[in-house]
Amino acid sequence: MLGFALVLAALIGVSLGLLGSGGSIITLPVLVYVARIPAPQAVGMSLVIVGGTSALGSLLYLRQGAFDLRAAMYFSVSGMGGAFVGA
Repeated sequence: MLGFALVLAALIGVSLGLLGSGGSIITLPVLVYVARIPAPQAVGMSLVIVGGTSALGSLLYLRQGAFDLRAAMYFSVSGMGGAFVGA
């Protein structure tokens, strides 16, 4: 089962890299239903996985000069505000 979960994790990474879609939507069901991780722990794990992947990708683009820091700040601030209000 772990091998299947790792294969699915690799496919998730490729699909996110190609499509840039929301990773937690795909990652969470794999963690819960394939890797058999309890949902409360899987939520936190998916956030760390997707957040870490996003941070690494951002750093790589920042080094290449292809990262718009101003746009990232707008999205960050509005996202934090929305998460606070939504919670």
